[in-house]
Amino acid sequence: MSDKAFGEWLVKEKLLRPDGLRRAAEIYRDTQSRLDTVILDLGLMSESTLLDALGRFHRTRTVTRAEFSAAEAAAKKISPRVALRMQAVPFRVEGKTLSVATLEPGDLLVEDELALITGCMVASYVTLEMRLYEALNRLYGIPLSAQYTSLITRFDVEGVADSRSATAAVPPVRIPKPEKESVQGRSRHPKDHTKRPVIQDKELEVSDEDLSLFPSLRTGESETTVETPSPPVLREPEPPAADLEPEERLAATADALQHAEMRDDIADAVLGFCAPLFRRRLMLVNRKGTVMGWRGDGVGVDQKRMREISIPLADPSVFVGLTQGTELWLGPIPEMPRNMELVAGLGGAPPKDCFILPIMVREKTICFLYCDNLEDGVGGLPMADLRRLAAKAGLAFQVYIMKSKIRTL
Repeated sequence: MSDKAFGEWLVKEKLLRPDGLRRAAEIYRDTQSRLDTVILDLGLMSESTLLDALGRFHRTRTVTRAEFSAAEAAAKKISPRVALRMQAVPFRVEGKTLSVATLEPGDLLVEDELALITGCMVASYVTLEMRLYEALNRLYGIPLSAQYTSLITRFDVEGVADSRSATAAVPPVRIPKPEKESVQGRSRHPKDHTKRPVIQDKELEVSDEDLSLFPSLRTGESETTVETPSPPVLREPEPPAADLEPEERLAATADALQHAEMRDDIADAVLGFCAPLFRRRLMLVNRKGTVMGWRGDGVGVDQKRMREISIPLADPSVFVGLTQGTELWLGPIPEMPRNMELVAGLGGAPPKDCFILPIMVREKTICFLYCDNLEDGVGGLPMADLRRLAAKAGLAFQVYIMKSKIRTL
C-alpha cells in the first residue's frame, strides 16, 4: 500500500481533513512509522475508525488487538525472524488455512513464502502498525521501540483505544529497546486472499554430494516453529567481506545459502556477493509468467518502487529471451515499454548497460539477477564466478523447496 494513496483516500472519504493530512505528512517524512501510526499519535482519528478505514481501503477484513490475544498456537507456525522480516503475525489456524495479520494484505510474494514455510493456505488481513508490533513483542519477544511503547501505553491505559481492544486480556508489552526492520510490499485487492502453497508435484532430485553442502536438510535444523516466546536472536546473515578473494567470497555466500531460513535469505546472499561488483542490484522473481520486483539494493534503489515492477512475459521485454534459453544479457536495456517499467523501478535513471543472469531450478527460470553500474558500464566481469553463483543459488532454491516439502509431510 502507498501511504500517500491511503492518505488521499481518507480525505476523499471525508475521514480526515486536508490540513490534518498535511500535518501528518510532515511528521511522516521524518519518521520510520507508517501513516496510520502518525495519525493515531496526533489524535486525528480513533483506533476503531482508522482500523475500519484500513479494511475498506484494502477491501479485506481487519484484525483487532483482541484477536491477537488467542494467537499463541498460530504464531508457532513461523519463527520470530520470519515474522519480523515479513511483518506478519499468524493469529488463527482453521484446518489447513492460516490467517495472518499484516500491514500489506495481498502481497503475493509474502503469501507465497508463508505458504511454503507453513504448508498452509494463507489468508492475509490488515491490522494497525501499532498492534502488529505489539503482537510481535508479546508473541515472539521482539523488542518494541520507545515510540511504540509510549503510544500503546497511551491508548490502552488512558482508555483512548477501541473498546474491543481495551477489554482484551492481553499481557503488557516487554521492556522496550529500539529495533525495527522495514519490509515493503506490493498491495493487491483480490476478494479472496487465500493462497495455496507453491509446492512442486514432482520429486526433486538432489545428489548426496549436493546434500553434503546443506547439512540442515538431514538434521532438521530448518524447523521454524517457536516453542516459547523468549526473546529471540534476530541476527541477519552477514554478506561476504568486499576484500575477500573471489573463491573466498563464493565460499562465504555458499555458507549463507545453506542456512537460508526463507527465500529472502537466498536473494540477499546473491546480492551481497554482487555488492563489490555493481552499484545497483536487483533480484526479480518469475511468478506465474510475470517478472516481479523482489529484493534490491544500491545507489538510488527505492524498495517501494522496485516492488512495483510487474512485467508479463507475454509482452516483449529483455526477460523473454532469458526464459527461452538465452544464457545472459549484457548490454543496454532495449527501449521497449515494458523495459521502461524496469528502469522506473530502479529509480528512473537508465544505465549505460546492464547484466542480467537467469537463475534456474531444473531447467525452469525462477528468478533473475539484475545488476548495473549506472553510467559507468559493466565491463570486465568475472563471468565464471557469476555463473557459479547462479548455479549455487539455483541449488539453494531447490533444497529450500525440498525442506518445505519435508516440513509439510
